Amino acid sequence: MRLLIAVLIAVLGFSAPIDAAALNGSGASGAFKALTKTGKPAVLFNYNSTRYCRSSTVGKAPSALVITRTSHSGSHTRKLNDTLEWFNRAISSAMASPTQARNLAKEMTALAQAKAYTKQDWNGSGSNPAHWASVLLKNVALAVNVVDHRGGWAPGQREAVVKWGDTLWKTSHFTKWGAKQSDRWPDTVAAAATAYVYWGIASHNKKAFDEGMRDYDKVAKRFKSNGTFSEYYDGQSLTGPYRGKLPDDWGVRIEDKTIGDLVMTAHAIRRIGGNLFDYKAGKGTSLYQVVVNWQGTLFANGGAASRGQDKSFLRPHGGEASWGWTEYFTVNYPSDPNTATLRKRSAGYRGGGYVGLSTGPASCLLR
Repeated sequence: MRLLIAVLIAVLGFSAPIDAAALNGSGASGAFKALTKTGKPAVLFNYNSTRYCRSSTVGKAPSALVITRTSHSGSHTRKLNDTLEWFNRAISSAMASPTQARNLAKEMTALAQAKAYTKQDWNGSGSNPAHWASVLLKNVALAVNVVDHRGGWAPGQREAVVKWGDTLWKTSHFTKWGAKQSDRWPDTVAAAATAYVYWGIASHNKKAFDEGMRDYDKVAKRFKSNGTFSEYYDGQSLTGPYRGKLPDDWGVRIEDKTIGDLVMTAHAIRRIGGNLFDYKAGKGTSLYQVVVNWQGTLFANGGAASRGQDKSFLRPHGGEASWGWTEYFTVNYPSDPNTATLRKRSAGYRGGGYVGLSTGPASCLLR
């Protein structure tokens, strides 16, 4: 029977149940169970401070775009980026004002009713539609949690948005588009882990949460025994036809984004009572150790940033701007000596606080 189940999982792409032993010591599953029993929203962010929030209007959400059997053209990519940028501004505005939280709820409901981005079935170059669905889902999860705490929902709105988010979650599986889950690069797996864990927590969707935890573990098991990650650094891809062929200016940015998504995931788990920062997978290296070592790689003399591999990750760019994760790390380690360096760098490159697109307005949410 076990063999039959394993075969069905492999052939049909079913999600295997999470192995409790694989995440022994993190306390994540128990924390999630306790959260759902309360029926209350998790307190994922600092709702008592709006120091870095933008006191502006949410504004109209970009026109809902449903992509069906078309090419991956620049216009479609820009439309999705416009939506991600709108979430960035809208979340910040909703944090600053209950009135704007109601406007955010209204606009998200309109997107949900239009089934926006649920049929991204394009062909051609560019990331798999599944990946972009997970990036969008991450933003929806952040927005739902903000509106929950700002009391912005009108009757029926939250249910509609949750239904939309559940669809995005299903759309974000690579098997939905004729590919294998195992074809994903580690940065895509990490992005999915963040989206699924946040969505699971925001909507109390246990299946999504379990998938996120399983994806987190897949990436964490690649940590090296010397406290490093080094999946993409120096242009090396882990698997597939791109092994060793990544452009040099991709390595730092993609590895930073991978580590960043893991940090975001660990932040959410700590907020509900678990601990992934110290959880050791694979060869006994924790995420905390990886972050400290990565910081040394970036900023040491002769390191990645000074060698010019890819400095663009130090500035906001596109739908997946990196470095929003620094706020998630520093808020969890306020007295850590590594935090002082990260805050200094963040302020220096952000003019007082980072605002990232795919990660949400980090400074507004956390400081």
